[in-house]
Amino acid sequence: MNRKSILLGKIFAIALIFVLIATAAPIVSASNGSDVSGVSSQWNVEEGGNPSEGALGEKYNFVTKWAVADIVEDVAFWGPRGIAVDGSGNVYVVDTDNNRTQKFDSNGNFITKWGSYGTGDGEFQRPRGIAVDNGGNVFVADTRNDRIQKFDSNGNFITKWGSYGTGDGEFYEPAGIAVDNSGNVFVADIDHDRIQKFDSNGNFITNWGSDDGSHYNIAVDSSGNVFVADSIYLQIQKFDSNGNFITNWGGVWYW
Repeated sequence: MNRKSILLGKIFAIALIFVLIATAAPIVSASNGSDVSGVSSQWNVEEGGNPSEGALGEKYNFVTKWAVADIVEDVAFWGPRGIAVDGSGNVYVVDTDNNRTQKFDSNGNFITKWGSYGTGDGEFQRPRGIAVDNGGNVFVADTRNDRIQKFDSNGNFITKWGSYGTGDGEFYEPAGIAVDNSGNVFVADIDHDRIQKFDSNGNFITNWGSDDGSHYNIAVDSSGNVFVADSIYLQIQKFDSNGNFITNWGGVWYW
């Protein structure tokens, strides 16, 4: 699907939302940008009061939810793609199609937001990934601007790095991002089919990968091992912090 088709689809979706708003009671109302009424909270989600069950038999109870699709208001989203949690339990969401980042407490109460469409510092073009380090610094994969932006926990701009290209520290639509306990930043450079590693200030350290996969999401464990979701070969790959392959699982090729 090309970008023109995607844009037409979004315009249709927005028009449909306005029709629904005009003909039905609002799902969520915000009185001051921070308080939300009409948001449901319950413990059991299946009919008969039984909690939902995972594939391995675990029981999961629904706790709460917040926001509906929206392109203007606080405490609402339009195409959110990435989410991260800091050491205090605050939740950061990249609100992709609103070109902004929103911050909430662990119960979904709105705290702050930052960002708008553009190429300047603190502006975004369809950001997809977000990560938070141990110091509360927030790293956003600014996908269509082919760069990473770093902010403090209140959204104040600190630094940025990257541009379009194939060299070290350059990107073609970066998406997934993760930070290890040492502050190193790992970026899934998806259209280059590689992972790039930087220090917390954006200085290039190393990269790995090739053109035989598509690496959208990434995570790092407490030991520094890196886990990458390969959406082309439908597998998870595990590497050490320097990019040395350790193992994989899954791996069904669908072409």
